[in-house]
Amino acid sequence: MAIAPNTVPSSREVLQTCSHWQVPDSTRAERIIGRLYGAVPILFLLLTTPFVNGSMLRMAAIAAVMFGWTQIVGPCGVAHVGGLTPLWHGASRRTWLKAVISYTVAGVMSASLVGGFFGVVGQILPRSGSLLDPIVLGTFCLVLLFREAGILRIPLPEMRRQTRWKWFPKLPAHANSTMWGFDVGLGFVTWISFSGIWLVMLVAIGSGNPVYGALVFCLYWLGRAAPHWIDPIIMCDPGKTPVYMDVVRSQFARMRVVHMLTLGWVIVSLVALL
Repeated sequence: MAIAPNTVPSSREVLQTCSHWQVPDSTRAERIIGRLYGAVPILFLLLTTPFVNGSMLRMAAIAAVMFGWTQIVGPCGVAHVGGLTPLWHGASRRTWLKAVISYTVAGVMSASLVGGFFGVVGQILPRSGSLLDPIVLGTFCLVLLFREAGILRIPLPEMRRQTRWKWFPKLPAHANSTMWGFDVGLGFVTWISFSGIWLVMLVAIGSGNPVYGALVFCLYWLGRAAPHWIDPIIMCDPGKTPVYMDVVRSQFARMRVVHMLTLGWVIVSLVALL
């Protein structure tokens, strides 16, 4: 099935795409996307670890970026690969740039609102600062890690919803990408592939600081939006968009490992704070 380069497919189209396309192991896309999606966050973690320097809030901020990056393999991430990336080659680079900037900025706005809200909740709740106790936070991380590993089967609340594929049929691509970014940037109103966002929420509440809450959720969103800025380097043929979407979706297991490594890194960092 073909997907027009200026539109984002619906969740049904994404599922149909992923079920009908078979990508050979030797394809350039599969090799490079697999390495890129796995290597970039690990490199980021290695480079930023020295900046933790005993600060739990800096540690959480770094982890938030990592957690956001892994969401690229979820239904919304895959759909937006199909909607944003082909604009680079199928429309114009200027159109792509306007769409991706709109997408990113809108997500920053909505993520700031959500994070600021949780910071206010932390101010209202009595003894919310106890949530940042290394033992409390480490135990929560351990539960999330066991859940991602399949050892514990704990259902976490989520809205099993895909963002609308066409908000404004008659408006330019960047108008739709603005709404995609704002919608997904809210964090909790669409599919949640991995559980790290709940740790981000806990830290935002525990900080009791709306500014920090907004910051940490913005970083989570920027991690989530970052792959869309580099995907055009790899995906050079808009006619093969369904293939690329399928390859991105096939990285789910790899991103789960990255997510688990990040949770493990948080646990080790918390132990070092004891």
